[in-house]
Amino acid sequence: MKDGASKMKRLTLTAALALALTWAGGALQARTWYVTVAGTGDAPTIHAALDSAVAGDSVLVGPGTYTVDTTTVIPPSVVLISETGPTDTIIEGPWLLLLDGIAMGSGSELNGFWVKPGTLDGVIPGSNSLVIGNIIEGGGFSLRVDQSCWIYRNLFVSGILDIQGAPSFIFNIVMPPVICPRNGLGGAQCNNFVGTLSGCEEILFDQSNFSMDPQFCSPETGDYRLMASSPCAPGNHPFGRECTLIGPLGVGCAPVPTKEMSWGAVKALYSDGENEQ
Repeated sequence: MKDGASKMKRLTLTAALALALTWAGGALQARTWYVTVAGTGDAPTIHAALDSAVAGDSVLVGPGTYTVDTTTVIPPSVVLISETGPTDTIIEGPWLLLLDGIAMGSGSELNGFWVKPGTLDGVIPGSNSLVIGNIIEGGGFSLRVDQSCWIYRNLFVSGILDIQGAPSFIFNIVMPPVICPRNGLGGAQCNNFVGTLSGCEEILFDQSNFSMDPQFCSPETGDYRLMASSPCAPGNHPFGRECTLIGPLGVGCAPVPTKEMSWGAVKALYSDGENEQ
């Protein structure tokens, strides 16, 4: 009887160990689904890759312009990330970002895209999710965040930003008007709020937030890199805060330099003119 009990115990331990190894192996086998604009990657579209991804997986999107629809969803704990950043990787289409389209599950991530939708109306990241390094524009959009999540180093270009809930809102450049929740936006740090503020003026009392011209290289042509003198560039915070880079893009141009001339050189110009006469 003792031998039978010992044998049963060994079988139980063996089964438990096999189950643990299977689980560990699954965790270690997190997959990256690569998507190309030509449809030649691991999945033909962003939507298809997200449908195939499971917790721990990443969907890596190559350069190009992609279209998604209102049924696109980022599953919990899945990362949707661009390969080369928002200036090269564009998502567009008549879809509602993160509300009826690209809903974000808990612990998911949207990273490094230029979002150019026809309508952008509702951003609802799940708890502990991350929206990072994106350029987001549209006719109107809202952040509806009721749980802990991070809105980090994005550029909001147009529309109206209606923030609900209490996200950690850090290192963002916000161009459009902002509507804050009734209890304010306590998790806002190191942001440049360029547009008018409604109900959240107190965020500017935190001296890490400010409202100044971001000094983009060429916003009229869509070049949202920063000038070297931009208050959003590292080391240029107007109040001396150590906020590093604000926004998704770094420094890409310098102000047009003015050439200093000596008084002798100025006199020489006029002298030459007189000699020609």
